Amino acid sequence: MDYYFTLDLWKKFLIFLGLVFQLYTIQTVGFPPLLPFFFLNIVNIPFLRKRRIQEKMPSRRQVIYEVKFYLLSLFVFTVIAGVFLFFFPLYRIIVVTFDLATPFYVILAQFIAVILLHDTYFYWTHRMMHHTKLYRWVHLVHHKSVNPTPLASYSFHPWETLVHSAFFPLFLLVWGLTFGKIHILAVVAWLIYYPTMNVYGHLGIEIMPRWFVRSKFTKWFATSVHHNLHHHKNRGHYGLYFTFWDRICGTTMPEYETEFEKVHDRRIKTSLEVTI
Repeated sequence: MDYYFTLDLWKKFLIFLGLVFQLYTIQTVGFPPLLPFFFLNIVNIPFLRKRRIQEKMPSRRQVIYEVKFYLLSLFVFTVIAGVFLFFFPLYRIIVVTFDLATPFYVILAQFIAVILLHDTYFYWTHRMMHHTKLYRWVHLVHHKSVNPTPLASYSFHPWETLVHSAFFPLFLLVWGLTFGKIHILAVVAWLIYYPTMNVYGHLGIEIMPRWFVRSKFTKWFATSVHHNLHHHKNRGHYGLYFTFWDRICGTTMPEYETEFEKVHDRRIKTSLEVTI
């Protein structure tokens, strides 16, 4: 990395373009939304279809719209990653440790801290996006997906993509200045957990068991139904990983648990009809 900063500007720019191209190609081909989208919306698998949250399939027009902004968002994410890595040497301030002797509970605590802070950031920025002016000019792009597919998980207006992208460098900066170091495994775990849960929220099917939203231990975790209702009714449910901010701030829909159980009732009914 130090060698990079000794290069001429044009060489840095060529490296930057190469990085952007490689990252964008990798993300476009292998990013998490693509595989579940393929199996849920192209391959006819009854086991998955009967678990749909909304019975109606997404329209072709909506899917094309999602693809367009999905690719645009990935490009914005990739450019920001390139800028962060090569033009803002925050690594001099932030200490990311690779120490193999770090206790597992420390890594786990750091990972939990990341997702709690990210969920808080997401809740309040998401709620901000529903302000009348911001919603009309920015967030409406995402809410064109009334019946979302996994591709909607990254179908954003470029300005909203910037807001989402800002969390990671801000978090690393604040954490680095406050605590001095974070383990690379905690960072990698979050980089896997975030897109996985984001895709799950836009999956369009519910994979959690019926008791999940009633249990005092698991009701604090957001489900696919939780976020699907947000898209369908365009209100409430602003959290990403958890439901506690929605519960604290009164933005949980009163029909949430009922709607969750309706999906399971419909699945059971469909299974019985197939059996008969």
